[in-house]
Amino acid sequence: MVVLTGDGEQRLRAATAAQHEVEDGLFRSLGGSQRAQLTHLLMLVHDDLTDGEEHRATSSSLDRKSR
Repeated sequence: MVVLTGDGEQRLRAATAAQHEVEDGLFRSLGGSQRAQLTHLLMLVHDDLTDGEEHRATSSSLDRKSR
């Protein structure tokens, strides 16, 4: 069994915050619906490049990625 430790949870939160900060800076000129559309399109491209092995463009992942 694999369990995320307290330290791991803190690192995950910090990494997530850093990722959001970079995305906000990189895509600041895009509106919310444009960012959601870009996310969707990039996930579809990713699925094509991985032959659909990872299925990033699923409904649940798109809901999670859309802010």
